[in-house]
Amino acid sequence: MSMFKKTMLAAAATALGFVSISAAAETYNISIEATVPNQDFVVAPSVASMATDTHTMLYKPVAGTQGGQLTPLNINFDVKSTNPINAKIGQAAVLSDGTKKIPLEVSFNGVELKADKTEKVSDGTLGAVNTMALRIKTKEQYVNEVGTYSAIVSVLFEQVQP
Repeated sequence: MSMFKKTMLAAAATALGFVSISAAAETYNISIEATVPNQDFVVAPSVASMATDTHTMLYKPVAGTQGGQLTPLNINFDVKSTNPINAKIGQAAVLSDGTKKIPLEVSFNGVELKADKTEKVSDGTLGAVNTMALRIKTKEQYVNEVGTYSAIVSVLFEQVQP
């Protein structure tokens, strides 16, 4: 065998050795969580991430005014309950920049929610699953206070016991 062939054979064997020795492995641990709720009462966002994502109310300038409007936020919920459902917000809903405040109106299934009073938002779905909208909008038609605002809106849903 010629020297060239021996060198090429040795290089090929060495390369194969490196391939088998240097093969890398990656391991990933995927965290999974699941909750199966009571089947008599379910109120959950139709898209799961809607409850955990931060949402943006976009500013839209309005001609003929000194301000603009913030686009309302609409989140659909899947609702199933054998009994009526009451809802309320945890505290007055306001956007704040730390100094200035923009009051918000929160409604569910067309019923305005308050912090100090529980409102009936559904008569019960008798086991059917219905889609109902949570809507958050500014109470004032126009906003004009410059700033970067944020809010956390808590909504509590309770099944009315017979």
